[in-house]
Amino acid sequence: MPLRARLVNGAHHGIISAVAGIIAYVPTRALGLNEGFWSAVTAIGVVQAELHATQTTARDQLLGAAIGGLAALAFCVYVVQTFRSAVQLASRSAPHPSKSAIADLRVRT
Repeated sequence: MPLRARLVNGAHHGIISAVAGIIAYVPTRALGLNEGFWSAVTAIGVVQAELHATQTTARDQLLGAAIGGLAALAFCVYVVQTFRSAVQLASRSAPHPSKSAIADLRVRT
């Protein structure tokens, strides 16, 4: 490939990467999100020199994020349900103080 064609293709890819990074970064600033630069890094990483490579990478990242999000949601639901069950079990098995025991504590303090 001649030098001129390589320079034009490189400049074109650089402009596309820069625009993708800006488009990804600006909303994070508007929303006040911390570490919004990661969206720009991801956008630049997704933008490839070939359209097919870009589509494949974007699809894989979207699928990975969706699977990770669902796994995290399932884990959180499991932890909350386990915690609730443990609290209910502990409250049922714990002895309840009688009124006289509570009265004795009030007198002593």
